[in-house]
Amino acid sequence: MAKLNILDRVQAVFNPIGVVKKLQARNIIEANQRAYEASGKGRRNDGWKKTNSTGAEETKAAYMALAAAGSELVRNNPLATRIKNVWASNIVGNGITPQLQSSTKLKLKKYESIYKQWAGSTACDYEGHYNLAGLQWLWAATVVETGGVFIRKIYDNTAGVSFPLRLQTLEQSYLDSAYQELYKDGSQVISGIKYSKEGKLLGYYLKNYINTTGMPLSIKQESNFFTTDEVTHIFKKDRAGQPVGISWFAPVATTLANFDRYQDAKLMQQSIAACFGAIVTKAENQIGVQTEHNDIDAIEPGMIEYMPDGAEVHQLTPPKADNATEFDVGLKRNVAVGVNLTYEQLTGDYSKVNFASGRMGKTDFFTQLDYCQNIMMKPALNKVQNWFGDIYVLEKGPLPSDLTWQWVFPPRQAVNPREEFEILFQKVRSGAMTPSELVQSMGKEFEPTLQQWKKDQELFDSLGLKFDCDPRYFARTGNQLDENDAATQNIEKSELKKEKQN
Repeated sequence: MAKLNILDRVQAVFNPIGVVKKLQARNIIEANQRAYEASGKGRRNDGWKKTNSTGAEETKAAYMALAAAGSELVRNNPLATRIKNVWASNIVGNGITPQLQSSTKLKLKKYESIYKQWAGSTACDYEGHYNLAGLQWLWAATVVETGGVFIRKIYDNTAGVSFPLRLQTLEQSYLDSAYQELYKDGSQVISGIKYSKEGKLLGYYLKNYINTTGMPLSIKQESNFFTTDEVTHIFKKDRAGQPVGISWFAPVATTLANFDRYQDAKLMQQSIAACFGAIVTKAENQIGVQTEHNDIDAIEPGMIEYMPDGAEVHQLTPPKADNATEFDVGLKRNVAVGVNLTYEQLTGDYSKVNFASGRMGKTDFFTQLDYCQNIMMKPALNKVQNWFGDIYVLEKGPLPSDLTWQWVFPPRQAVNPREEFEILFQKVRSGAMTPSELVQSMGKEFEPTLQQWKKDQELFDSLGLKFDCDPRYFARTGNQLDENDAATQNIEKSELKKEKQN
């Protein structure tokens, strides 16, 4: 709100209406000047490109180039290779397995046996290299490196095949992004992806060959259409309407490439700093003729060169080999932030971390990991499970009527295992967590774990053995329990009292 100054007060005595109009004009000018700084074109925004484009427009224009940049970094940059491996290993670990459940135990046992045999062999891989756990790792690693991956269902009923489902893994570069089409029913193909008139995803046009280099000219690059029932697409969707994924190296690709050049320059600087440099002026003999001597055009560490009498030696001062550790650490921290890892995960350097900071860093990382496992990977895993079930019905018979499954993800490493397990134990005791959830957090299936415990206890009893891991005979403190022993009863009461106090 504009305020009256001294001149306005004087004019208000003689022309109050004119002063009011002047204040109104000032208010309008001030209102137009109020705006978000980042939306303007002031001095601080010089050189800042702000394109008003959709997620679909941006990703379709850039995803291929960014995929190439990510692949190049993974091939030649150790930090990029580390990023890819750390993410894929944390998302998948030794494999993401379904915990199958059904009240029809016989049908469930048959289904589970066939599934585990299929998933545990390379028969599930169309190329025959990986079992299902290995394919899961490949899917996660490909998403990190190039932005996305297609999984295609192939029905292979070749004689001798135990189960005819094959999974073909295709990079996003197989998408025929040049294909455009508009159909009479209103559906359309945009950059190789088909949508209905209402915008629903219908399928993908995937190339037959990803690279025709060296192939006969008679072979033309073509693409075939696959519905969403035949292909599933895994990628990190950051914006509404985004059709394809972007390499996770996008925010840090330029930094990593420049860091490579920076390291090469530092290595050259260190090499030069280790050398002794000199310029020698040739000496002349008594009759004015220069003495013969081999010219020196290079220097090396520890070099000793004999010169003729009278030669003048001018020593060169090599550049100082400065220590750029702090700069390197800061650069790597920026890279770690850009790919949602901790500095310690990126570098393997735990020299500057304590328990509290390590735990806080892992807690933040685990929230990112939850997204990757439960939001990005789980829908594709569910589709693969449904593909298996559909083919199972055709080949083996009906499924258990109430078949359900829960995905068991790999266990997450604890910073302080003893303390953190005690917290989980107390959650189970208080009802905040179920025993099955605890077992699943350890990367195991609940029912098989209990069944194995029962078998182990039966084996202990048959051999007449008692181990302090058996809660039937030993307390948590390791003291042996005896129902007829008053001391044992006191131990139990004491432990119950401690638990109530905690």
